[in-house]
Amino acid sequence: MLLSAWISGLGLGSMYGLMALGFYVTYAVSGTVNFAQGSAMMLGAVLTFAFAQTLGWPMLASALLALCLCALYGLLGLGLGLSWGLLRTINLAHFAFAFLSAYICWQLSVVAKWDPLLTLVCVVPLMFALGAGLHWLTERFRLTPFSSLLLTFGCMGIVESVMQTIWTADPRKLESHYAELKFRLGPLYLPVPEVLTLVLAISISFA
Repeated sequence: MLLSAWISGLGLGSMYGLMALGFYVTYAVSGTVNFAQGSAMMLGAVLTFAFAQTLGWPMLASALLALCLCALYGLLGLGLGLSWGLLRTINLAHFAFAFLSAYICWQLSVVAKWDPLLTLVCVVPLMFALGAGLHWLTERFRLTPFSSLLLTFGCMGIVESVMQTIWTADPRKLESHYAELKFRLGPLYLPVPEVLTLVLAISISFA
């Protein structure tokens, strides 16, 4: 009984240690104090529970799909951290630009009938131009971090208003033939879009 408690405690302690390591690495690399570190871990746990209990998926498959989604959120957070760590810009418009790219992808795929992957040819250069233009403004006027916060907060409000006007607040889902494709991993069948999201997020993070 005591040995079982020790092993359980060792497992929990290792998990907390891994979370603390992530907190330290974030600060050491980007200079960002990320108090959302624990919340991000909780998000993965909640997603795993939701997939397992609500959809009835096996626990392992649920954990892998939760990992795929968290990899996407982590990639978004990495961009925000790099903006501050390298450029000293507090870019509050970062996530608004991410949502804008998602809406443009949906528009091109559903309305213009483009392949979802083909939309990257248009979306990636556009988002690069927006980001580069925003950085040029901060450098041109030598904005302080606090001033960049105010600027990007205004940009965020403008972008969100544009998205609200064009696409409204109704939920939207991108349907494509990729959603029907499955990747076999032993006894598990994982959706190809989620697996592709994980692979791209890891590849871009280490690029």
